Amino acid sequence: MKKYSSRSTLFTTLLVAVMHFSLTACQPQQQATTGTAAPRGEQHALEQLADAFRAVAEGLPTNPASLPPEGRKEFVQLVFSKAGYDYHATLTTLASEGLDPSNKLHRDLVELVFFPTTGVAPDDIRRLFDGPEASAIEHIKKVMN
Repeated sequence: MKKYSSRSTLFTTLLVAVMHFSLTACQPQQQATTGTAAPRGEQHALEQLADAFRAVAEGLPTNPASLPPEGRKEFVQLVFSKAGYDYHATLTTLASEGLDPSNKLHRDLVELVFFPTTGVAPDDIRRLFDGPEASAIEHIKKVMN
């Protein structure tokens, strides 16, 4: 398990806070999307998410992939919100509904949902996500592999 220095943790916290305020300050207020999962297997939903990904990324001072895991999680939550969906609802719905590993649309949605976990050790995933979310990630990984 990787240990983080207090200086590294402070830097990460500040980067995430700056990213959050810079993204939310420049975006128009949207209606709440809590509870609306992105539909799996729908090309239109993936296109909306891709457009939102590009739009949110434009407001960042860095490439989204180079953000720390906490920043990538906040980024992808903003992407889902901008597209009209809820990240948490999508994650838990994907874990509870049937996924087809051979379906490219399913794989693409899972790839976006897993964006914050890229390069993150399993123990660190449990710190990044709450219990039900971490369990959902583990379940989806088993189904998709």
